[in-house]
Amino acid sequence: MIVMTGAVVVFVVAAWLLFRYARYGWPAVARILRHRTRPVAQLAEGPVEIAGTIRARDDDPIVAPSGDACVFVEVKVMAYDHGGKGRTRLFDSNVRRAVDTVLVDDAGDAVEVRLENAVVVGGDVMHYGPPAKFSDAVRAWCTDVPANAGHVDMNETHLRHGVRGIVSGHARVVDAKVEVARDGAEGYRGGDAVERKRFVVEGKQDAPLLASEGSEAKLLFRAAWPVALLGLCTTLALAFAASLLALLTA
Repeated sequence: MIVMTGAVVVFVVAAWLLFRYARYGWPAVARILRHRTRPVAQLAEGPVEIAGTIRARDDDPIVAPSGDACVFVEVKVMAYDHGGKGRTRLFDSNVRRAVDTVLVDDAGDAVEVRLENAVVVGGDVMHYGPPAKFSDAVRAWCTDVPANAGHVDMNETHLRHGVRGIVSGHARVVDAKVEVARDGAEGYRGGDAVERKRFVVEGKQDAPLLASEGSEAKLLFRAAWPVALLGLCTTLALAFAASLLALLTA
């Protein structure tokens, strides 16, 4: 009975932790499934999903601790007095950096993407060990670590410059102007008035921008695993409860 009670307690704690992760995954999964990927030329205000090559607008990317050229980097640093048991944390920080970024789709059309408050899914790299053994690129992100720190754990999340990726966010018009079309251009007659809109894709307070390297399927997998794991645990819990009930009523 004690073993069974302990197993139930462990399951409840694990389920709660999974729920905390999964409740953030539900909206992301629903958003990814709800909106199909569209080209930049078909953007309209509202929720949108676009895919293409992600680039620093001025070709001036950030150098991440891993040495990769990136448009977005988030680094979480924890410094300790040593790397063994009983260590004491001396310092921790969370630094996010993003450059002006554009996404260029397969047709060559570009749209500005604002990554300052984005949730970047995937692209995680771990660095750990004595600071003296780190590369120059890693040490550049550890300048505030105390000099007496003997061990540093650093978690890097990045979105690389010049790779194909996908963005799910909210499109907003930031500029609009009317131009006179040339005859036959884009299906218009010469002299037609054509409104040109410039969009930016960003997050909202209740729906942060999602960004990931790779395809929609990869983004969906990365966002959905806590939801799927919670569903599996729930199914196993129901099966366990049914078996226990059958055993007690037999």
